[in-house]
Amino acid sequence: MFNVIIKNAKDETLESIECPGDMCAIGKARGNHVMLRGWRVAPQHAEIHRTSEGLFLERVSQKASVEVNGNSVDHYGPLRTADRIHIAGYY
Repeated sequence: MFNVIIKNAKDETLESIECPGDMCAIGKARGNHVMLRGWRVAPQHAEIHRTSEGLFLERVSQKASVEVNGNSVDHYGPLRTADRIHIAGYY
């Protein structure tokens, strides 16, 4: 289990979500652990996986972008507390 904190572009905390298990799905479709709204958010946008080495981010949608600390990524990790994941206006 791990937590994901959702912030807007103004750095205001919108929500803190507890992700059960070793995977957290992010997107706008129902059934994702982290549901984001907006036309730039894919139904299944990204996933965070927990392994013995830490948390790893993976872009799931081929058409949507994911950034970590301002750099576009397909895979990234292990994530650090200071890392900022950017998905369609959310951090």
